[in-house]
Amino acid sequence: TYRSVWLSTFDTAANCWSIWWYDGRAPAQLAPPVTGKFEDYIGTFVGPSIIDGASVDIRYTWTRQDDAPRCEQALSVDHGRTWQIHWIMDFRRIS
Repeated sequence: TYRSVWLSTFDTAANCWSIWWYDGRAPAQLAPPVTGKFEDYIGTFVGPSIIDGASVDIRYTWTRQDDAPRCEQALSVDHGRTWQIHWIMDFRRIS
């Protein structure tokens, strides 16, 4: 079983979110936060990460698709010049 938690905080003075990802597979580690904000209904959050021992940049982009949120996760190995989307999560209301 895989368990994780996403912790977010909002800095009102900076108008900026910080989001930490805690992965139950590595219980002694807390990943560095991604930071960003929402502009024109699009949220963009970027930060450093380590994947398979390599330093990468990670980006989460939240958008609205047909009245439902979508989150895309992308990785960059060239400091944000190019991004490879590798995970998309579409949410839908069940009630």
